[in-house]
Amino acid sequence: MTAWLAMFLAAGLTAWQGHWQQNNQRSVPARNKSSSLRMDVELAGSELRVHMDANGGRKLDVTYKMGGPETVYTGTDGDEFHSQAKWSGDEIVFTVVEHEDGKLLPYTETWTLIDGGQSIQRVKISAGKKTTTVLERIPNS
Repeated sequence: MTAWLAMFLAAGLTAWQGHWQQNNQRSVPARNKSSSLRMDVELAGSELRVHMDANGGRKLDVTYKMGGPETVYTGTDGDEFHSQAKWSGDEIVFTVVEHEDGKLLPYTETWTLIDGGQSIQRVKISAGKKTTTVLERIPNS
């Protein structure tokens, strides 16, 4: 691998890192004002670490191995999630099965950097329904 290619790939990875805040008006369907999500993202090698703080108290920390084995964790609602994360071009695609009350609820979620890397668009497709959440970069705090 050339030094130029290595620098290009590293720059692409660091674009994902940072602190992100949900924009309710840009999400589809639009969220109400009381809905809040803050997300911190770190990428180190093939590990993607995501810390979420939802609605001012529900916290979740998950570490994914990009392109690796399934990650199993308990969500903020107590449900069990089985998830895999992988690169698809410059997007991150999550394949997820939520275990809720004895039911298996599969979905995919695709993360895309938009607005010149200043926002993350999360598109979730579950049972034929599509929702979009937009998170905007916030300065380090």
